Amino acid sequence: MLAYRPEGLTDAEWADVADLVHLGMATLVPRTREQVRRIGWALGVHARVHLRSGTSRTVPGWYGPHAVATSLAGGRIGRGKSAYTVPARFGSSYAGRLRTIGRALVPASPPPPKRFTAYPRQEPLTAAELEEVFDFCATHGKPALGRRLALLVWLICGTGAKRADLVGATGIAVQVTEHAVVFTTAGPTPRRIPVLGACEAPILDAALAAGDAPLLDLSADTDIGDLVIATGWRVADRFPLTAGRLRATWLAAVLAGGAPFAGVLAAAGLTGEKTFADLLARLPALDDAAYETALRCSDGPLPVAGQLTLPGLRHPALRVPLLDAPRTSTGRKSA
Repeated sequence: MLAYRPEGLTDAEWADVADLVHLGMATLVPRTREQVRRIGWALGVHARVHLRSGTSRTVPGWYGPHAVATSLAGGRIGRGKSAYTVPARFGSSYAGRLRTIGRALVPASPPPPKRFTAYPRQEPLTAAELEEVFDFCATHGKPALGRRLALLVWLICGTGAKRADLVGATGIAVQVTEHAVVFTTAGPTPRRIPVLGACEAPILDAALAAGDAPLLDLSADTDIGDLVIATGWRVADRFPLTAGRLRATWLAAVLAGGAPFAGVLAAAGLTGEKTFADLLARLPALDDAAYETALRCSDGPLPVAGQLTLPGLRHPALRVPLLDAPRTSTGRKSA
């Protein structure tokens, strides 16, 4: 931790703020190099803001509520050539950690206001959006980054895997059975997930190329959102591309494909939550053949309204749409 030095600070500036930056880093007790890098970068941004603001270089001045609020407010700080613009993602990514440091070092800091906000919507990606993602990957200026993002999209859209399921997963985790291509998740409680039919080919190719090496170079501290941002994907120019949306895309596909609810729960890894665990115990058990065939969804029905498919996914047997009950002359629906 003491060896880490944030970028963008001159030798003189670093000499003035090194102790304050190290104090803030030590407050969060980072345990890995990745954690040191992340919080070090955040406190480097914080330091650049307050060096240009002329903030008092004391612990209360540097980490008090006003100083933290100034950094999180973002925008352009200072004037002329020495001005500094806070990165757009800084406030949303590091607000919690910066406030935690402030409250630990300056006990008089008030607790954050309670806010009751919903999580961002995680709508499944449409076929057009998926095509745009794959076009972006195929034409990426750095082919390795493009291939990595494409494989991430195929894996999560094809299996609904969570980040923890992918960390440490190797090519050997992908196997071919009589009924499907099956991915076995990493982690302490592995589970077998049949791959969607439309996603089998790219996942199999990646598995064969990886062998006993990791499918994706993901560490335990790697955030999927940061991985996407690193490729140059910009939400402002396109649309949100998150692990939640990719997982929702898989979920929409298997539900639209008519997969049994028991199989969906098992594949999604929701059995650890008590409600779902109790529910799963009361649903009809599926043998391996039924589970793999159903979750592969290569020939399942698709609702006529709100169609959602992955490129190449076939749904030949369309489900008959439900009709509203006819209305009587009084405006009420008939029985």
